[in-house]
Amino acid sequence: MADARVALRVDVALELGADPIRGTVCDGTGPAREFAGWLELMSAFDGVRAPAAVGAAPPVQLYMFAGSNAVQTAVLMLAHKGIAHEEVHLERGAHVARMPELGFSQTTVPALRIGERRIQGTRTIARALDDLRPEPRLFPTDPARRVLVEDAERRGEELQNAARRLFYWAIMRTRPTPTRRYAAEHHGATDAAARRDLAELPARLDEIDAWLDDGILGGEALNAADFQIAPSVARLACFEDLAPLVAGRPAVAHARQVAGENEAHVPAAFPREWLAPAGPS
Repeated sequence: MADARVALRVDVALELGADPIRGTVCDGTGPAREFAGWLELMSAFDGVRAPAAVGAAPPVQLYMFAGSNAVQTAVLMLAHKGIAHEEVHLERGAHVARMPELGFSQTTVPALRIGERRIQGTRTIARALDDLRPEPRLFPTDPARRVLVEDAERRGEELQNAARRLFYWAIMRTRPTPTRRYAAEHHGATDAAARRDLAELPARLDEIDAWLDDGILGGEALNAADFQIAPSVARLACFEDLAPLVAGRPAVAHARQVAGENEAHVPAAFPREWLAPAGPS
């Protein structure tokens, strides 16, 4: 009777952090014996993999430059989570070329690298941080409440963009530099955009005041919308032209409580006819 031989080949590829561990059990002439050997190999892999799964969190790097409202949002969220991270400071303007060199798909900051994962944009970062460390949460667990926070966060990103355009428009009229000129063009800080942003600003601030009144913002547990909105309002409070508009608003008190006092000063620059009437509507 012919000797029946069974060849057993098992390829193993397990992830340990960012690097795969590969092994092969092959050429088995005794199926039962080789299968036992395969189980032993798998057990060894699991023994190595288990400490990695429960060990230290992946390293976190924040790519940034100083003076950015969006970067401050990311810094505040990392601090809220208590996530240790390395700050990688880039030169403003030069970062546009550096980000693709660093493996990011876009040119913007803030940007996070969590292990091998690269993330850009404050809203995407907020969700990544909740995945990385669920507590304290940046978004409520209640679905209806989360919708309200996410809507405020989205509107806060719009305000962030408007505040950036207004800053670059004003600073180009008062303290221009080549870097600021490039940034103003890059962010679309045109006359038409600045005039539109100024016209919409009173309603935006009214909306934030209403969110505070409803407890969507400024609650006992701060959320992603708090951190998205506060830095932009704090920056707007530094505009000399906007002082009558922001004075006494709950939105400004909230911004200073969450983001701290912004010590920047943006001199008067906007034409008088562009400025809305002072005070909450």
